[in-house]
Amino acid sequence: MTHRQLAYVRELWHWRDQHARSANVPAFRVLGNQEILGLVRWAESNPGVPLYQGPRLPRNITGAHLTTLEEAIARVAGMDEAEWPELRTRDHDAPHKDCIEEINALRAECAQIAQQLEIAASTLAPRGALEAIARSRPRTVDEIMKIGGLLHWQAELVRVAVKKCLH
Repeated sequence: MTHRQLAYVRELWHWRDQHARSANVPAFRVLGNQEILGLVRWAESNPGVPLYQGPRLPRNITGAHLTTLEEAIARVAGMDEAEWPELRTRDHDAPHKDCIEEINALRAECAQIAQQLEIAASTLAPRGALEAIARSRPRTVDEIMKIGGLLHWQAELVRVAVKKCLH
């Protein structure tokens, strides 16, 4: 995946999350992951083409949803390269030896939270996100979202574990 495609994915992911939260429905009901990826490929290869000439969208994307989706795509099309997300490499993502204990404590605490919610621990926060969070030691929900690539609801829950294990 390219830097620009990651920018589209990030923007569409946030768009989907916002609409799912406002409608109080699971994100996949707004737009599925495969539909996001298809839209990313189309948007990257068809700059400036109106969305109605693009891929077929789910029936629920009309009116304000369609307008805000078009705005999200336009934002990425107008972004400077410096605003695109960085591609991660395996070496960058490898856990640092000096924070293995913190990573393990954070993973265990998040696993307990996930168990209480009756969801998979990886749904709450993937391992890579927890490793990045342990290395960076964020203090706010916004920092946790940015560093871990988490959605707001995930970051709110992970913040409890971060406070307990890292501060």
